Amino acid sequence: MGKFYDELFATGGYLCALWREAQRCMKFDADIWIESVAAWFPSRKQTVANAVSEGILSHADALLTGVVAVPVADNIAAPEMAIRAADSALDRADRKAAEVDLLIHSWLYYQGHDLWSPPHYIANQLGATNCLPIAIHQGCDGGALALQIAALRLSAVEQEQTALVTSADRFAAPGIDRWNCQPSLALGDCGTAIVMSTSADRPSPFRLEAIGTRTTVAFEVMNRGSAPFNDYPLASGLPADFREVTDEAIEMLGQDFVFTTARSQVRTLLFETLAEAGVTDIAKELDVIALPRVGTNTLEAIYLPEFETLRVRKLRFDSTSGHLGCSDWAADLNALYEGEIVEPGKYAVLIGAGGGFTWMCAVVKAFEE
Repeated sequence: MGKFYDELFATGGYLCALWREAQRCMKFDADIWIESVAAWFPSRKQTVANAVSEGILSHADALLTGVVAVPVADNIAAPEMAIRAADSALDRADRKAAEVDLLIHSWLYYQGHDLWSPPHYIANQLGATNCLPIAIHQGCDGGALALQIAALRLSAVEQEQTALVTSADRFAAPGIDRWNCQPSLALGDCGTAIVMSTSADRPSPFRLEAIGTRTTVAFEVMNRGSAPFNDYPLASGLPADFREVTDEAIEMLGQDFVFTTARSQVRTLLFETLAEAGVTDIAKELDVIALPRVGTNTLEAIYLPEFETLRVRKLRFDSTSGHLGCSDWAADLNALYEGEIVEPGKYAVLIGAGGGFTWMCAVVKAFEE
């Protein structure tokens, strides 16, 4: 393993060495089985064509997103979408809510009430009255962090054998403009759920092999810029708009530094996590990389250049969803599951990032149910 890392960091250059201490790769002490996964999408779609024709989105920005439509939720709050996904996931796993020992809910945007705990509401509505509810409200990497924390607790806490990981967001106006909040990013509404356990006695489509993280804390300015701190939410104005803030931060940090760092973090993280998962022959063992739902512009600038030499399938699932915030991770896993995409016995990679910035990578192995 030492030689592998030495060669890897040598090829990655000084940036890899600079953030080596911010790397965490984990292979868990117990087998962590993903018994089921589900995603709930609202039926209404807002198309890119309509957004352009109505003057909401420019034609140039539409091309940068690479999507054709996003799901839009009406008259349903984000936690309620998580509950619908959780009902489906529990049904697929043939589990009762009362069997859940741990429930972790993550989100990016407003959940419908102030100073309130969405995971407790979700647990109560499901009837998961025996669980410990936990909230993760960090950024778009929250879904992957929830997966990691659930796996760690299942490995370490004897009384916790079954976990339910949920996420949901509804990007509703006037607080946020789903088409123009971030450069080249369209936001879709969705709820997701994953049932995890340490039991090998039940049929499971995937086993979680490893999760890795890498962080560059200097990038926290990307969602802050130089603006002063505010006294209350959205005090900078409605809708929330991070385009100028992002441009300002890139100018402050330096464009070359930002993109070189991001590509280096993605490349290093991918190979570190695969090594931790025990993948020794990528061409033979790795079947699929699920690309993050971050839009064409970001994929081409950061992710695809680092994956182009790998002889594996690289799949996008965002054409009719856009970016789903914390739900990207489970939605991608659900797409792999429902499409029966990963060959049994082979591995798949989920990868992405959240503001701050923390990049995360999960490796799962597919099994016959």
